[in-house]
Amino acid sequence: MSSVVVRPFRRGDREQVTHLVNVHAAAVIPGMSVSVNTVLSQLERTWEQESARALVRPLPSFLLPPTGKVT
Repeated sequence: MSSVVVRPFRRGDREQVTHLVNVHAAAVIPGMSVSVNTVLSQLERTWEQESARALVRPLPSFLLPPTGKVT
C-alpha cells in the first residue's frame, strides 16, 4: 500500500485550476472565462460554507502597522 504525500499549494496550481474551470465553462458557454481570483474566492466561500470555518490568511505586510505586529 502506498502512502499519500500532500505537498504545499503552489502558485502554478492556481493557474492550473483556473484553466480547468475555464475549459469546462467554455464548453458550455463559448468564450466564457473567469479570473484566478474569482475561482479562488469561490473555492474559499465553498470551504467556509461547508466546513463552517473561515480560512485564516496572514495579513499582507503593507497592512501591518510600523511595528510589524498586529495588536
